[in-house]
Amino acid sequence: MRLLFLFLLLLLAINAFTQKNEYGSIKGVVSTSDGKPAGSVTVAIKNTKIGTITNDDGSFEFKKIKPGTYVIILSFVGFESKEISIDVKAGEEAAIRGVVKSIL
Repeated sequence: MRLLFLFLLLLLAINAFTQKNEYGSIKGVVSTSDGKPAGSVTVAIKNTKIGTITNDDGSFEFKKIKPGTYVIILSFVGFESKEISIDVKAGEEAAIRGVVKSIL
């Protein structure tokens, strides 16, 4: 019985290590045109319901994103909206650096 338990435990461990990660992630930083971090900027993936807001340092992250090509939309009141195309690959992190420009 003990041997069977150890065998099953070993199989589970091997399966966990060999299992491919089928998702990727998107990580980025948004700044203003004068180089300052842009906090509270809305970051959305176009044509999806996925979105977030940048932290005070301008950073954001989307986890568990299916592989494919996406358009990231950056928007903030008083600034021009910006669209950035990005490719997401399984098991990898795609990086974005975005700059928003004031419309005033």
